[in-house]
Amino acid sequence: MPLLMHTTNVHKKQGKSSIKRMLFVGSILVITVFRFWTIHNREILAVTPSPHDMQLYITTAQSVAQGHWFGQYNERVITRGPVFPLFIAAAYILHIPLAIAQTILYCIASLLFLFCMHLMVKKKWTLIPLYILLLFNPFMFDHETFFQVTRSALYPALSLAVSISCFSLITTVHTSFKKGLGFAVSLGIFFFLFWYYREEGFFLLPLIAVCYGYSIWTTWKLKKLSKRYVTLLFIPILLFCIGTHILSAINKKEYGIYTTREFSHPSYSKTLSVLLRIQPEMHNPLLPLPKQTRQTLYKVSPSFAKLESFFEGEGGYDWAQSSEIWTHISPEEHELAGGHFSFALRDAVWDITKPSQQKEQLFLEQLTKEITEACIKKQIVCGLFPISGFTFLNVSDRSQFYEQWVNTIQTGVLANKLDISTEPKYSDGPIEQIALFREVTKGRILTNDTTNPALHQLPFLQIIYSSIRFWYACIMPTIILFFCIHFLFRIFKQNKLTRNDWFQSSLLLCSTLFYGVVAFYGSIKSPTNTTANSYTSGAYALLLLFVCFEVLTALQQFTEEHNQ
Repeated sequence: MPLLMHTTNVHKKQGKSSIKRMLFVGSILVITVFRFWTIHNREILAVTPSPHDMQLYITTAQSVAQGHWFGQYNERVITRGPVFPLFIAAAYILHIPLAIAQTILYCIASLLFLFCMHLMVKKKWTLIPLYILLLFNPFMFDHETFFQVTRSALYPALSLAVSISCFSLITTVHTSFKKGLGFAVSLGIFFFLFWYYREEGFFLLPLIAVCYGYSIWTTWKLKKLSKRYVTLLFIPILLFCIGTHILSAINKKEYGIYTTREFSHPSYSKTLSVLLRIQPEMHNPLLPLPKQTRQTLYKVSPSFAKLESFFEGEGGYDWAQSSEIWTHISPEEHELAGGHFSFALRDAVWDITKPSQQKEQLFLEQLTKEITEACIKKQIVCGLFPISGFTFLNVSDRSQFYEQWVNTIQTGVLANKLDISTEPKYSDGPIEQIALFREVTKGRILTNDTTNPALHQLPFLQIIYSSIRFWYACIMPTIILFFCIHFLFRIFKQNKLTRNDWFQSSLLLCSTLFYGVVAFYGSIKSPTNTTANSYTSGAYALLLLFVCFEVLTALQQFTEEHNQ
């Protein structure tokens, strides 16, 4: 009889546990489906013409989908990171609208957090509000970041996925080979996508260094080094190298250059580096190579002299015209802003070497050699770093950096400049280009002749968007500040730092580094754009993740103290 009662109680507990598990999974499913509903019929904003930016992603993605890699070689085709057009092409082939595909990726990253924490947290229901906090990241509702075809739409998802995969790997590397293998593969894939997505991927390197460093140090101290351990830590590196080789090999086969992105190839990067080391007589960090400096270079470098007809002609005028918004200098002066200079140089070289990729590389190598010799001979004044003459010793430069830092924090931390609304956005541009955007993204694109954007007038949807804007712009900054203070106070009280503490520290470090890099490049390139919403989306997800970890730590400490 006692045995029967015990068996009955066991079955009851198992039944209750099963019901709780079903309710938990059901709640997550409902929240996720609701998240998709909030954006499922929002319009994509097509900005055209934009041959070096959004339009480039669309045309190269269409070419990939048609089996022609990135298309016929020209001066633009592989100047950008390859991952975003590959992502667009994958969504197109799978017949998934781009906005939905971007949301799927972000939901996968958020679910990865849920899965990782589910293995470590006893009270599973505490994870639901944290999941909601991550899932409704305001940058994923911002018009500029998410609903324009910018590369920044994937930034929050990839930042989250890399961070969580890395933490999960070092957490499970000694406890479960199977789980460790899964997270190692996840880290390798997501870091590869992250690194070749944009050009600022290095800002997550401190997080990976801290996680790997902590794991290796503690493993060595506990004498747990093994072949399995080394294999698991090496797998992400191996996957990254394999992916890099595949991309580079395809570009070599198609275009004759072994690189993932032209500006990363030594022939291009060295040329840009030596040109940006030149110290102009006219101090303006936004102008990497002012006209006055170019006039000197035409005399000391025969190769650079061949570019004069472009820079001082129609090509230079066109780039100066689009630079005017940042430089406030008339296009007739042919002054190019830093954000445009690298592409203008690329156009100028292409103009005299096309269609041969090999001629381009030889020309750039010779140009680099001539400018370097001019620096050595003091024919031009060159600094040590390629920063366009920017220096913190200059009052105006410090002031410019401070202004950009404030703008970056306001946008990237306070989230008070985000355009989170249900107001319809209308695209404008050539009809055939709008049609191409509509075809490739499979999205809803409104033009001035579009009628009945009734979805945007749904009162419930307006309330949801207003609530997201209010929470993340008015409440969340205070919460972030509170938990940063709580974290600092907590670790100063502790005798030693735990794995979670090191990870949280790396999240704050990477966020600060990212915002600093954005502010710096805003000071020397294009302040209107580099501190815009789409550029500052990369680190906000890390701040949300930091808050989630600190909440879980505080709850764990409260539970332990209560039980005592």
